[in-house]
Amino acid sequence: MIRVAFGSVPKDGGTFTFYRNLRLPLLENGIDLRCVSVGAEQADLVEPAFVDDGCVLLAEGVHGLKRQARIFCDWCAEADIDVVFGVNSPAILSALPHLPEKVRVMARCANGFEEGYRLTLMGQERLAKIVALVPRLRDDLIANYGVDSKSIALIPNGASVTRFQKAAETPRGRDERLELAFLGRLEHTQKGVFHLPPILDRLDELDVPYRLTIAGKGKHEAELRTSLAERMGDRRVRFVGTLSPTQIPAFLGSSDVFLFTSHFEGCPNALLEAMMAGTVPVSWLLPGITDFLIDDERTGLLYKAGDTMAMAEAVSVLHRDRKRLVEMSGAVARVARQRFSNEVCTQAYVNLFGEAMRAAPPVWTPISWSDFRVDPMFQSHPVARLVPPKLRSHVKSIVAGLRPTRRVDPLPAAAKGLRVHQIINSIDLTQGGAERIARRLHQEMRHRNIDARLVALQDCDVSDIDGAISLGLKNPYDPRAVLRLGQYAKQIETGDVVHVHLFPTSAHVSLLARTGKIRGSIVFTEHNSSNRRRSHPLGNLIDRNIYPAFQKVIAISKGVERELVDARPSLFDRTVVIQNGCPLHFSEPLVRDPGKTRLKIVSVGRLVPAKNFSTALRAVAQLGPQQISYTIAGSGPELDALQTLSRELGIADRVTFAGHVDDVPALLRSADIFLIPSLWEGFGLAAVEAMNASLPLIASDVAGLRDVAGTDEQAAFLIDSVDAGAIADRLQQLVSDASLRAQMGRNGFERSKVFDYKQWVTSHLELYHNLAEHGANAA
Repeated sequence: MIRVAFGSVPKDGGTFTFYRNLRLPLLENGIDLRCVSVGAEQADLVEPAFVDDGCVLLAEGVHGLKRQARIFCDWCAEADIDVVFGVNSPAILSALPHLPEKVRVMARCANGFEEGYRLTLMGQERLAKIVALVPRLRDDLIANYGVDSKSIALIPNGASVTRFQKAAETPRGRDERLELAFLGRLEHTQKGVFHLPPILDRLDELDVPYRLTIAGKGKHEAELRTSLAERMGDRRVRFVGTLSPTQIPAFLGSSDVFLFTSHFEGCPNALLEAMMAGTVPVSWLLPGITDFLIDDERTGLLYKAGDTMAMAEAVSVLHRDRKRLVEMSGAVARVARQRFSNEVCTQAYVNLFGEAMRAAPPVWTPISWSDFRVDPMFQSHPVARLVPPKLRSHVKSIVAGLRPTRRVDPLPAAAKGLRVHQIINSIDLTQGGAERIARRLHQEMRHRNIDARLVALQDCDVSDIDGAISLGLKNPYDPRAVLRLGQYAKQIETGDVVHVHLFPTSAHVSLLARTGKIRGSIVFTEHNSSNRRRSHPLGNLIDRNIYPAFQKVIAISKGVERELVDARPSLFDRTVVIQNGCPLHFSEPLVRDPGKTRLKIVSVGRLVPAKNFSTALRAVAQLGPQQISYTIAGSGPELDALQTLSRELGIADRVTFAGHVDDVPALLRSADIFLIPSLWEGFGLAAVEAMNASLPLIASDVAGLRDVAGTDEQAAFLIDSVDAGAIADRLQQLVSDASLRAQMGRNGFERSKVFDYKQWVTSHLELYHNLAEHGANAA
């Protein structure tokens, strides 16, 4: 009997699924695979319902990593363990240098990100073999980490043929309605769940009858439910929560098409199970991963990551060509049985363990426990136990700043001429207005054949933006941002223009500029009239060191410029006002039905405290049980709190949280009144768009919005943003007077023409050219 210790925790996602699938088949082949969890931290994660006779919990009340590692080593001796897979257990990985020399050590590379590779290579000096699940992971280990190809075994995960046999035999495409399935963690960064709504939008445009069943839980579930609320109401979308292993075959057997929208994966079990069940996968193309698992056009369909239109149109084709759907269902189930069955996977591991035991163990002398060292990945200060988990996670990212920087591939060069590098925290449109502005400016420059580059610090989808890259960080405060920006800066030449947006990107760029790591002219856009750093001594010190790096500072409104110069008088001769512009979707004023009985109030903005939607809800509650509704379009961290407040105020039946809305013009066309109660705004793009849609505004009397809305009571009522009673009074005035709504709407439409984006683009290009030619003296 070969005894193997595999570091995992019952219900630890795909890692435990791997153990669960192979435990019994390997046992039948003389290999005792044990799932070993070590320490109090892992004990807290164990879900008893998933524990079986192969699960071992050690040191469940012990916190110290050295004690945990010693207990594991002692257990290995008692249990006569032959092979150890550390996987992602800190205690087991820390124990590797101290294990008896007879123990073979192996690693399993299951995820293609920096931490995953570092965990894989812990104890590298005594690794007998590394298992890579897909070619992408194998190739990265060889090319980027110098691993000898002979020490890597390519073994993808497996799934049970028997378990999915009935599902695979179920005829597909029997009903007029197409059954779509999504199975996985409901979060966007990896799993891409926010791609689902636009896919369904396109299916609606193509008149495809469907029902999407979403199985899973996750941090973005609430926002996803909000964006799909209308489809849930008419039963085109349903959420079924987390499924047990016994429920998954029936779920997949009742589905025609499996939507796989992940941005990155190792060897995804959910996709393999869908294929085994004969559910046709429509997936993003992840090189070395999904194109290894799926034979495009034969056992599934692959499309460029983020191309929701193409994915929806592929589903439409399968809907209309049921013969092809049935053929692909049969093909994918057959190929999955041949390539990715548990039997194939089991035999590969039987061969692997047998080979390891036949070979002599690597020459190794166990290190004394007096020389025990904690790897930097696992180090924590004793105070860390008193710190909330979210803050601990942030501290961990700070420690990660010591890791080697990721290679930043250069963008392809364009023709010689003006070259502009925009650098910003993120370009995720759900984040806010600055992200929209940067993307729009970038796209306009590309349309004019300008060599424009758009660089996002945070990990976000850039697949649909020509000339854009992401530096892949979880948050812009990560110290690695300076290292990665420094690497990118090698592409910046003396005559280039570097245009920076938002803090802390401004801090990173200014540091690089002061140390001579960035050439070219540097300009910064001030997007907000309010800056919390100005009211704090440390914040003031930070700002004093940031702004001198910029030759010019663009203020997006006169109000922003006034606030900035008041706080930083030294910038007086370096600021330039370029009022934001935006595409004006309506060329003629919209005319609304004056006799409409149920009026719709709309707000658009990120759900954060600065947008002040809590006061808006309190104002709406004061209107009483009138025939009105209130829709808030946007996503953000305050969603749960705002939903709770609407219930407490008794207006939940009149309030809709629509999530991030792609088609804002359609939303504004359906509205009657636009409410923007922000505590501060640099400009207020949403206000311009609302005025262009001929909507009367109720807007906060703050610098940015005052500049946009113009004279009070013309296109907008300017109100005290914290006075819910004043907002309610103005709402009541507009609700009661259709002619007033119409007149203010017409006034707003005329005023919106001032903010046409063509002049906005032209002003930026003039500034760029002047900076490129004259540097700091540009007017």
